[in-house]
Amino acid sequence: MIVDEERKSMGWEERIWGYTGADGMIQAFAAGYFLWDLQICLRYLGIFGPGLLMHAVAALIVFSLGF
Repeated sequence: MIVDEERKSMGWEERIWGYTGADGMIQAFAAGYFLWDLQICLRYLGIFGPGLLMHAVAALIVFSLGF
């Protein structure tokens, strides 16, 4: 973050509400992880239970809304 030229040119509001390519990549990795997590929770529902299934669904929704 210190050497990121794109962030250096942003004001404080843009740093909070702005969007950069690096931010999108990190969100895509997180959404991909929670998509995988949802698949595993569905496959092994008997082991993990409905609580972890709902956590996977909620996390996927939250990280998908960031795009």
